[in-house]
Amino acid sequence: MSYSLTWNRFVNHQGAPDTNHPMDLDIEHDNKSFKNDCHSYKGEITDKSINRVSRSTEKSDAILYNFDETNTVKRPSGRHRRMSTEEDIMLLVEHIKSADVFKKIPVRVHTAFSNMRHNCLEQLDADKLKDWISNCLKKFSKKHFYGI
Repeated sequence: MSYSLTWNRFVNHQGAPDTNHPMDLDIEHDNKSFKNDCHSYKGEITDKSINRVSRSTEKSDAILYNFDETNTVKRPSGRHRRMSTEEDIMLLVEHIKSADVFKKIPVRVHTAFSNMRHNCLEQLDADKLKDWISNCLKKFSKKHFYGI
């Protein structure tokens, strides 16, 4: 049992090094195939049809795989590639720098915000904010999920 718990956690269908994937993920793939096969019954699912599909899913997947191999159907690798966003970010930075968006220019005003203050926090009462935060912290500390 200890050997099984230690070593039977991964599946390697390709037989190549570093191509293992977790067994629970493999079962999820089997469940997807099973559900796809069940959808062909269009709502007329009975115990008999479920038994039939559960016994034939592996074989129908093998047939589909063989068909794809014979007809050289390209399948996506399933690996996610991380694309570099560095070039896009640098392009945006250059655009923002050239437009001087952070520079205060008196004549530049958006028509929808013509009377908007430059500093949105200048009318904020710090004492009222402090009291509000303090009250919220007291109220949250009484909740059961914050108890020790």
